[in-house]
Order: sequence, then structure tokens, then C-alpha cells
Amino acid sequence: MNIPLLAGIIAVVLILIFVIIRVRSCGGNTRSATGVVRTLVEAQVNGNTKRIKECYGVTGDFPSEISVLVSSMQKYYKAHQATGVRVISCDRLLEQADMAYVYIYYELALPDGQSYPRVETYMVGRNENDYYIMRPSQITDSLRYQTAEAYEKFMAGETYKTYVKNYDTFIRKNPGYEEKINNALSIMG
Repeated sequence: MNIPLLAGIIAVVLILIFVIIRVRSCGGNTRSATGVVRTLVEAQVNGNTKRIKECYGVTGDFPSEISVLVSSMQKYYKAHQATGVRVISCDRLLEQADMAYVYIYYELALPDGQSYPRVETYMVGRNENDYYIMRPSQITDSLRYQTAEAYEKFMAGETYKTYVKNYDTFIRKNPGYEEKINNALSIMG
């Protein structure tokens, strides 16, 4: 048996396995409600339109209602000059048959080394094995009422209290920051 040949084959197989795992891990996660929310926020901060489309379940051009949302969020992150994102926590606040209401608490990495805390919520739908961010037109008044109750409970919890504390600390250290962002957004139009 040719040992060097066998070692070479094993090395090539291991490299192929590593490459396949890396390529798959670079993709978005739409296999869970929290995964699609994490992927969306990361894609928006990084400006990855392909991933954003996957999160909304869109092929081709964005429908106008999604286009406006995506454009607004990308301008918002640009106004912060975000260099990255770090997810602190992400979980379901409400879950029903084929939908979930998900919060995400994350920090935007800023150029000066600071982190800007954010909390957002998303309605997530499910198609077979994949989850997608629901469009505003898909959210009924009944769902709005249920999510308002779930968000109220969330605001009483530790995650939200930690977010508020971190946000307040950031704003105290950076007076005028919100105005700076609003000015940058108004310039961007």
C-alpha cells in the first residue's frame, strides 16, 4: 500500500469537508425563527442584499413594502457607521402554528470602539422547513394585539432591563449621539 498516496487522499477529503462546512456556515440560517432574525440583522448591517432577500423569502426584486424597510435600515446602519454586529440574545416572545414573534438584542460595533445597543422585534412565518421575515401586509390586527402583550411581558424581563441600562449608559457617555444619527439620516434622505 502506498502510504503517501493514502495520506494525500485523506488530506484532500478533509480539506473538502472543511470547505463544505465553511461554505454552508457562511450562508444564512432560515431553519429557525431566531436564525432568520439573526441572519437578517447581520445581513443588513453588512449590506448583504442576497441574504436579506433570503430572509424575506424573496427572489428577484424586493416588493415595494420590503424595499422601503430594507433601504431605511441600511441607511440607519450607515448613519451609525457600523463596522459589525454582535448578537447578545435572540429568542421567541410568542409562538403559534406557523409564526413566531422574535426579539433580538444586539450591539452595533462603532468605529470608535464603542457598541451601540439595539433591541428589535420581528414577525416570522414558516414555510415547510424554512422561516422568513413576514411582510407588514401579512401581520393582522389580531397578531398585533398578541405581540403587544408579549412585548409588554418582555419589557418586564431581565434582557430588556439590561438593554435599557446599556442604552442609557451609552447615551450618557455620548450626549447628542441620537441627534447626530438623525442629522446623518436627514442628509441621506
